[in-house]
Amino acid sequence: MIEHLNELEMRALLDLVSVAESLKIPLMLVGANARRLAFDIPFGFPSPRTTEDWDFAARMPNWDVFARIYQQAVDGPFRPGDSAHRIIHKDTGILVDLVPFGPLTGTHEKIHWPQSQQVMSVLGFEDACDSCVHEKLPNGMEIGIVTPSLLAVLKMIAYAERGEQFPRDLQDLWFIMERYARPPAHENRAFDELVEHFPDDETYYEHLDSLLLGWDIGRKCRPMTLAAIQPIIKELSSEESPRIEALLSRTGDEEDREVQRRKITSEFGWLQTGIALATTASLTL
Repeated sequence: MIEHLNELEMRALLDLVSVAESLKIPLMLVGANARRLAFDIPFGFPSPRTTEDWDFAARMPNWDVFARIYQQAVDGPFRPGDSAHRIIHKDTGILVDLVPFGPLTGTHEKIHWPQSQQVMSVLGFEDACDSCVHEKLPNGMEIGIVTPSLLAVLKMIAYAERGEQFPRDLQDLWFIMERYARPPAHENRAFDELVEHFPDDETYYEHLDSLLLGWDIGRKCRPMTLAAIQPIIKELSSEESPRIEALLSRTGDEEDREVQRRKITSEFGWLQTGIALATTASLTL
């Protein structure tokens, strides 16, 4: 059950889910608050940043369905925001972004907003929805929450598309990568599921976070999603990549930064190793 919210957050969330429930539209929480509820709070990780935005995605067959949920929201406890996918909770001022995906995207995993014609990628949302966890609210209604592994995928896709002007995407990804195998259930899985792939190499113990994250990504993502994240992983595995600068500490001397750079690029290499192991294993099943 979702309990770790303040009163204002819970009020806004209940009002949104009530609107969606009345139209039989299941919601999936994505973004920083999804990581906060599914990863940071349960396992005691300090959130590196806070956000007042709540990002939701919902599988919808067409734009008429999106229009209905949007209109019902702004006719009730929400008001329109500054974009077609944003609404603002009237009582609390909390911002909610609602992005549709599914059949209305066509074959390229992109949506074209009808009025503005803005194009937005929703690649990875289908994968995320298929493996999301469902949590109950105090009133008995449910929402889906993207898993940390699929949130990492969404962050990679977002960073590949938005680039250096949004370093927080890369920083959020690294936050998950550094800690992924620490929850007890993940740590046990890391040994149980990966040890057979390294019978004569115990060095993989030092890279369990990245390796297990890659393993889960490789098992849960479709080929087209995996293909989309390969270039960014390859680039971040190179010590020559300027993108790594966003992850380096601002303290310490140049030697310290080079040590950090080598560690970070090495971990992205192990992330790719985990993905490759998972995809190879799936082909042999």
